[in-house]
Amino acid sequence: MAEEESIPYLDNSLYFSNLKEILDKIAQLNDVESANDPEDQPYKSKYAARELLETVRKQCDNFIESSSQQQQQQAQQTENQTNVSTTLSNAASDDDPVSPESIQLSCGDSSEEQTSLGSPDITLTDSARVEIFLYYIEGRLGLNYIECEETSSGEEHLQRALKCLLTKFDPSSPIAAYVHMYLLNQLGILQATRRQNEKAAKVLHQAEATYEAYKSKHSEAPYFPSDLLTVFKGIIIKMLVVSAHGHS
Repeated sequence: MAEEESIPYLDNSLYFSNLKEILDKIAQLNDVESANDPEDQPYKSKYAARELLETVRKQCDNFIESSSQQQQQQAQQTENQTNVSTTLSNAASDDDPVSPESIQLSCGDSSEEQTSLGSPDITLTDSARVEIFLYYIEGRLGLNYIECEETSSGEEHLQRALKCLLTKFDPSSPIAAYVHMYLLNQLGILQATRRQNEKAAKVLHQAEATYEAYKSKHSEAPYFPSDLLTVFKGIIIKMLVVSAHGHS
């Protein structure tokens, strides 16, 4: 039997091993080192922080893509096994033997759609946590651009993150509420600095509405980015296990 093709991403099983260190370095650059940047390079530390944020974003993107590929492969494998079992079971009651061609055709008939990661019921899966964390990092990138006086680019990052979050998740759910409010608040502050007071008030009211909607449904605090971060240890462990089995 031919060996199954492995997902290349799994070979890089330590993608998230230094994530906390990267985030700590970003905080150091923003909160401490940026205050000492030379006058002729006022955003030196901010630019360095941006590069690290881009690194984290790519790590998240790669994990989400890898996870999606795994889900598709697992679903296909399960469907193929089910189809083969059904075909063989039907063949057992027939007088004529089943040809290999008929089994192949049955295995290849796959029209069932995959369950979307964006289901409103999604809460604590690894992929969902990483995706929400990705939108937070996208928002942090937006803030970075704004702080470097690149406000149009910053707004694009914030709007993109907000649009993706609203498309895939319930914004008042425990896993998404904090990041949703964070993105809205940053957009509202940006519009206020542009003296677009009506737009700013509308966005900030949306953030307040999200908070009120969350409080009406939940007694516990929403997930903070640091709460989402705790899952990365589990991701590393599971990726190491998969990788080890794949090479045994």
